[in-house]
Amino acid sequence: MSRQLTETEVKISLARVANLPPDDVTGYVLVLFDDQDLIKTVTNAIEPAVAISVLARAIEYASAQVQEDAAQ
Repeated sequence: MSRQLTETEVKISLARVANLPPDDVTGYVLVLFDDQDLIKTVTNAIEPAVAISVLARAIEYASAQVQEDAAQ
């Protein structure tokens, strides 16, 4: 039987993947997908609305980056 990670361990692991100090990370929304579709969304957000607003902000940033890359 494998032990489940605690919420803090998950946050520290994801911060490490993102190359950020764990103390700078409050929460996370992780989106897993395969070639076809979304598989699962994992978050520590208290309410779905918080997770949705974080995803919306991520889309906004990604859109700006795409526009910036296209201008180069």
